[in-house]
Amino acid sequence: MEQLNIRSITGNERLDVMYRLATYAFRATPPLPDPVPMHEMIARRERTICLGVEENGEIVATAASAPFKQNVRGRILGMGGIYWVVTVPQARKKGYCKTLMKQLLAEIRNEGRPVSCLYPFRESFYERMGYVTFPQMKKAVFAPSGLLPVMNLPHRGSVELKLLSDCVEEFRRYLAELQSVTHGLAFFEELTDSPDALKSVWAAIARANHKICGAMLYQLKGEHPTEFTMHVSRFYTTTGEGRYLLLDWIARHTDQARTIEMTLPAYELPETWMSDLNVSLETFYTAPMGRVVDVNGLQGIEAGPGRIRFALSDPMCPWNDGCWQFTSDDGRLCIKRVRTADCRMDIRALSAIIYGTHDTGDINARGWADIPEDGIATFRRMFPRKLPYLHAFF
Repeated sequence: MEQLNIRSITGNERLDVMYRLATYAFRATPPLPDPVPMHEMIARRERTICLGVEENGEIVATAASAPFKQNVRGRILGMGGIYWVVTVPQARKKGYCKTLMKQLLAEIRNEGRPVSCLYPFRESFYERMGYVTFPQMKKAVFAPSGLLPVMNLPHRGSVELKLLSDCVEEFRRYLAELQSVTHGLAFFEELTDSPDALKSVWAAIARANHKICGAMLYQLKGEHPTEFTMHVSRFYTTTGEGRYLLLDWIARHTDQARTIEMTLPAYELPETWMSDLNVSLETFYTAPMGRVVDVNGLQGIEAGPGRIRFALSDPMCPWNDGCWQFTSDDGRLCIKRVRTADCRMDIRALSAIIYGTHDTGDINARGWADIPEDGIATFRRMFPRKLPYLHAFF
């Protein structure tokens, strides 16, 4: 008979187990990749919680959570970023991942992190655990020559070029500033990038009035100096001046790069940046997902006028079960336990409402809730639709 045990995985065992399981699950093998880069990456994530299922003395399934800060409707909350949820083939279809996820969510709550995000291998698998899908990032492709007219605009600032390794703390400070105004934006509390990775990325920093107003990370790739592809992995601005300073910088590569490939949040509209830019758009990367881990931890997020009571069901996080009252006090959410409710919902519905990924009427249609028309109107006033943007990859 199988002897099952769930326990923490730490130290050198974590390096070996995560390499062995994650390499098989997420890489094309054989051959096996060099373990050193992965070991170094795992070691840099010192505050990661890593749990494993031990079957007859061998770890056969794992799940990990790294610490993040995330903007959730105007308040910076602790977030648990879940990754490397893996089971070896011989132990699959036994419910081990669900068991690990339930315990990991409890650990995240114990750390004071009321929300959680992840990148799914299959959305429906995690939806059953309370996660809802975020809007997908975009990839914009265009020729830099389409931006040449930007160079004739009256700019009031400048762009400085550095290797990311030489300005990583400055970039993270700007990212924190951007986070304060960007719903859903999250990044590692620890600096987890390798020194070599930081040296392989250019950072173009836009400034106006001695203040950063935009930042762009990119690489120039290709065989011929006049036919490079500029891969822009991050394009962030906090002012219009910052946007057009960075677009001017891109235009100055017209004789060096033939194509610009730019990764953008869902809320960006590059087709409006300049006439005749001829942007080709496609979705990019796996859409992330998010869920509420601790309802009470949402105290103080932005909320429009209204009051509503609801009965919540959350099998993965039973501390959320029961009746809750949400009210708005001077634009901020107040939460308390109550005995009766006006409607019912499961945790997917609440996660979708809080992150703004779905209209409340659609939530009913999905079968996640039974909310009357006046309740739908109340939720819409209190929590209007938003486009959450995660930023972090993990």
